[in-house]
Amino acid sequence: MSQKQKLTLLIILNILIFSLLSFLVWQNIEVSHILKTNPLQITNHKENQMTDRAKTYTIITQKPKDPQIIEVKVDPFDVKEGETQIVTVKIKSTSPTVRSEDYVKGLVVIDDKSVNFPFELKKVEGEEEETITTWQGSWQLDGSIEKNFQIRILAENEKGENTVTITLK
Repeated sequence: MSQKQKLTLLIILNILIFSLLSFLVWQNIEVSHILKTNPLQITNHKENQMTDRAKTYTIITQKPKDPQIIEVKVDPFDVKEGETQIVTVKIKSTSPTVRSEDYVKGLVVIDDKSVNFPFELKKVEGEEEETITTWQGSWQLDGSIEKNFQIRILAENEKGENTVTITLK
């Protein structure tokens, strides 16, 4: 293969990679969305008591939206038929107040079914420039999980909305 053919092949390969990355950004899929799992410590606080089957996902992005979903805890992570799964979400916002119109919604997608579930505001912390709110919701598994299991979280406040999808199976 000649030097000119190698250079042409390299240019074509770069164009394909750039096109793929552009498509992903266009589809609003951030390549920098990294989900890290860490075991969650068990607390004795009855309202937020977590089991040793809980998982915490820290959401990291280079282009955060407001509100920003910064953490999602699921307990139990490996929910079984008849069990209730508790989902706790932490939201960061530059809004100094929490309005009654602000909300967090959850959607569980299992195989071909989906279940909506609401969240309640549990805690507000922060200062003038930044507010961290903690929301909690739960749902019960009535059946089994064959193939797919996702949790989608939607947060909305006066600044906008943000969505995170976590695939558990």
